[in-house]
Amino acid sequence: MRRARTNSAGLQTPVNLFKRKVAFLENLDVQATQVLMQLARQDMALDDAKFRELSGVLERILNQLDSCIEQTKEWVLSEDLSETDFLNCKEEVALRVSELHKLKKEFARVRKTQFQELRNGSTLQRAHLFGTRSNNPSNKSGENRAAAPKPVVNRSQDAALLQAENNVQVLRRVRDRMSGQVETLRKAAGIMKEDNEILKQTDLEYKNFDSVFGLAKSVLSNIRRRDLTDRALIVFALLFFCLTVVYIVKKRLGF
Repeated sequence: MRRARTNSAGLQTPVNLFKRKVAFLENLDVQATQVLMQLARQDMALDDAKFRELSGVLERILNQLDSCIEQTKEWVLSEDLSETDFLNCKEEVALRVSELHKLKKEFARVRKTQFQELRNGSTLQRAHLFGTRSNNPSNKSGENRAAAPKPVVNRSQDAALLQAENNVQVLRRVRDRMSGQVETLRKAAGIMKEDNEILKQTDLEYKNFDSVFGLAKSVLSNIRRRDLTDRALIVFALLFFCLTVVYIVKKRLGF
């Protein structure tokens, strides 16, 4: 059975330390989500250099988050926690791992989509460039090929659809995360309610013990008074016996 422990100062418990670690992990999760939303927004018109820069930042945050989660796992296994605290910590770590996997999966999808957009844009630019070069007065077929801006319109429509899809995916992730937080808060409220009931029951037991101790104190006081009275009576009887013996001896001896 695991037992909870506190430090020598009594001000910092393993549960509080774990809460600090979880808060740090949530901060990294929020940072990663913000960078991921910047990558997913198509209206920012990110170029290749800017996209690679944000991707590098997100990869560093994800690596740091992964490392912190592993350190938290080792800390939970090494600490001497109670069974309830150990299960709660284990569940919270599993939730952080699930959030990290979702972030990595979403990042891979956004990176794949962005690379496809950049590749499609390069293809359209080359097609437009070649069409412009072939546009001359002696070549009517080349003029007809270079006069249609339809791919640009289709590309803008595809970009809008991809933007909407990415926004929906991000909102779904936020909704799932908020649902997890709400469920965690509900469990915490249930645990606090159970703790409150236990504290009330403990207070009632302490009151019963107090009444029993008061009764025992009064009984002990009565026993102590009776003991003193009995001792005085015994001393008085012994003294009376001694005086009677002395009186009888004096009468017999004729003193």
